[in-house]
Parts: sequence; C-alpha cells; structure tokens
Amino acid sequence: SSSKSFLSNKILDANKIKILPNSVNMDIFYEKKGDKLYDLATLARLVPEKRLDILIKVVYLLKKNHPNIKVAVAGEGPMKSKLMYLSEKLNLESNINFLGFTNAPHELYNQSKLFVLTSETEGLPRTMIEAMSCGLPCIVSNVGDIQNVVKDGINSYVISPHDNILGYVRAADKLLTNKSLYKRFSLLSKEFAVENFSY
Repeated sequence: SSSKSFLSNKILDANKIKILPNSVNMDIFYEKKGDKLYDLATLARLVPEKRLDILIKVVYLLKKNHPNIKVAVAGEGPMKSKLMYLSEKLNLESNINFLGFTNAPHELYNQSKLFVLTSETEGLPRTMIEAMSCGLPCIVSNVGDIQNVVKDGINSYVISPHDNILGYVRAADKLLTNKSLYKRFSLLSKEFAVENFSY
C-alpha cells in the first residue's frame, strides 16, 4: 500500500494500480498444538537493516523477569558473528539459540510463542504472515506495510520507533504473562492471516 500511495502521488492514477500482497501456503503454515520450545522467535537474513541487535537487547531486559527465557534466531548472514558476540557479551548464550538457515520455518513457528521483528525497513514481510498463520502474535516495528496485516493491540503489538527497546520488552512481557490476552491475540492473528493472505 505504501508503494501504491507513492506511485499515485507521483505518476499514476490510483485506480489503475492493484495490490498483489505476499501470500502463504496454508497447507504448510498452520497451527499445530504442542509444547513450545521458544518464547520468542525470529527468522531473517542476518543483515544490518534487520536490527537484530535490538532483539538481543530486548532479551537482556526480559531476562530480569523471565530468567529462563528462550529465543530462536533463524537465518544466516554477515552479521551473525557480531550478533553472537553481543549475545555472549550480555551473558545470553543459554537464552538465545542461533539456529542458522532452516528449510522448515513452519516447524520453528509451531515451537514458538511469539514472533518478533525489529527491522528498520521492510515491505510486507512474508515471515510475519507465516508466523501469524501458525497462531503466533507478533511484536513488530512500525515500518513498511506491516500495519496492513497486524493490528496494534488487537492481534499484535506494533512498536514505534523501530528501536524502542522498552516498547518490545513491555509488549513481550504482557503476552508472556497474560494467558487470556495471548490466547485472544493468537486466535485473531491466525484468523486474519488465513482470511486475507492464503494462496
């Protein structure tokens, strides 16, 4: 939608622009009941614009109230060694698992409670829609077209600005401690994704 708005203001008639959003194969990405290994999960290229350093600092603060918090970081990229160093520096080796590349993201989502995205720039992230399809509430930065999918305070939490570390911490703490809130967000996330972003 942000691309449509940009083009409409510059060169084209908005009526001639149709949006074809990212879509997800719901035969693969669906909620499976079972034990959760991770409290938070993210799946991303480990590159500067994803700002996974923010996620690590969020985990550091969450650990004060959730000492056994478990976090999965899936993906590969040039920032991996720096992110692992930061994790070690903050004594989070037992809390954050760097999983590397995964060809079964649906399994990761179904092993996790929350999906977190701390990017400073995005379009419409497919990973977020995949996670929602599996019933994960999201805690995401307010960038790109993200608010086309997540509804702040209804099925997820949208954080502004993208580097508002305490915003992520408060949102995660709410969802990890309030079971009824978590259940409602989970259901509404899944419903919205299935209704609007299925193949």
